[in-house]
Amino acid sequence: MGRSAAFQLVFNASDKEHFLSVLQNHADRQYLAELRAALDGHSGTPAGESDGGHTPGVDKPASCFCLTFLVPAEASLASLDTGHSKLPSHVSVGCIWTFVNVGEDYFSIVADAATSGMAAAFHESSNLQAVFRTIAREANAQCLILIDDWNCNQFLWCRAGSAAIESHSTHPVDRQCAELITEAQKNLAGTHKHRENG
Repeated sequence: MGRSAAFQLVFNASDKEHFLSVLQNHADRQYLAELRAALDGHSGTPAGESDGGHTPGVDKPASCFCLTFLVPAEASLASLDTGHSKLPSHVSVGCIWTFVNVGEDYFSIVADAATSGMAAAFHESSNLQAVFRTIAREANAQCLILIDDWNCNQFLWCRAGSAAIESHSTHPVDRQCAELITEAQKNLAGTHKHRENG
């Protein structure tokens, strides 16, 4: 059985345009208009609506896009290079299946590895993880998660001081995102406590 992995970014709904402006610095712009439409809720049925979002490796709905990301070169990424980078110091990694899940208060982006080799790079490439951390920081994400082979969350980054919005929304995307933000903050607090005691 092959490996699987996905990066998930969680944002407040008000950060849609900011996310798009940051994303175009790190990924191809071919699907920018379609991504904007998906974030505005005009792309058909959201992925995995019943469980709050896309499940990595499962469905490919209308709100799914094949994106290529620009990543500083390193040996582990050489076999994934699509050859589209115009910068000699970078490689273009794709196709990364990118899913848009939109609620009322939040939206999430799930970047799903298309192959087992790409999934291994999601786990092992510091440069690839750094690109997604940069997107998270610059685009005002609330948290960045690596969903591993066992569908478990590894929190790679969390905005300090972020907290789940108090909301009465019953939208499954909002519920999932609020839970992830709360879990990310607990993880961040636990990491800080470990450092203080270590």
